[in-house]
Amino acid sequence: MKYIKTFESLDEPEINEYVVCKEGIGYASAEFTSNNIGLIVNYNGRSAYSVKYEFDIIPKNIREYFDYTYDGYCRAMTIDDIKFWSKNKEDVESYLTSKKYNI
Repeated sequence: MKYIKTFESLDEPEINEYVVCKEGIGYASAEFTSNNIGLIVNYNGRSAYSVKYEFDIIPKNIREYFDYTYDGYCRAMTIDDIKFWSKNKEDVESYLTSKKYNI
């Protein structure tokens, strides 16, 4: 007798996926995180993701809100803070473009 394996479709982002986080996190960096693409580099199991941003694009006045780790400049985000995620960076870029032009 053969069994058919079923695969779960996870409704949560995974490590090495690209994300856009929502505004209103409560810090001055909310606008930055909602308009730039981050990369999930760690998940601590308590619904907190470490989202990495490129050092060159972080404005100097908000770098204090990002923790420097061995992965780079990261910010802790919960699943509620993440608006959109995808394994493909192009999908996230398309999302940001559509948001920018209200498509």
